[in-house]
Amino acid sequence: MDTFFASKVANGVKIGVNSLALNDFELFAIDSIVAEPNTAQERTRVLRVPILKLDPAAVIPVQANQHDAGFDLYSIEEVNLEPFGRTMVRTGIAIALPEGTVGLVHPRSGLAIKQGLAVLNSPGTIDAGYRGEIKVILINLDPKKDILISPGDRIAQLVIQEFKQVKFELVSELEDSDRGTGGFGSTGR
Repeated sequence: MDTFFASKVANGVKIGVNSLALNDFELFAIDSIVAEPNTAQERTRVLRVPILKLDPAAVIPVQANQHDAGFDLYSIEEVNLEPFGRTMVRTGIAIALPEGTVGLVHPRSGLAIKQGLAVLNSPGTIDAGYRGEIKVILINLDPKKDILISPGDRIAQLVIQEFKQVKFELVSELEDSDRGTGGFGSTGR
């Protein structure tokens, strides 16, 4: 087994990746995807997420800019989406999210406005216990033009968020609020 550490600076952001080759797979641990931390407090805010590269063509998700919430997800296959067609596109990666976090797959705004490409089940949900390949369900909302997706194309973005565990409690009535039962347009235009 070969072990290596690579560090790259892009747009002022240091990206460090630890890698351990396992037969035809590579296991990556995203070591840091932040600007060089100035304080101990900044260093502890980095969430470490193990990532498995399932295909040699897979691209490890990266932020386009230092303070972006989303990490770009890339296609590993060629897909032609006809108008109003939908498909599931492989990314070639799997992740192990820490307990208490969720991965949310969002559309990329540029692809949505320029081509009509959207994430159909937006946002897609990746639960912390899921260990399979991340796949993105895409739809072409353009009424006339096909959309060609090629290997290496950015197709969506992954946002990782912390959440609170919830336990529902059955009650006989709900506490009053300013809004009450008003919904679906009740607050005006």
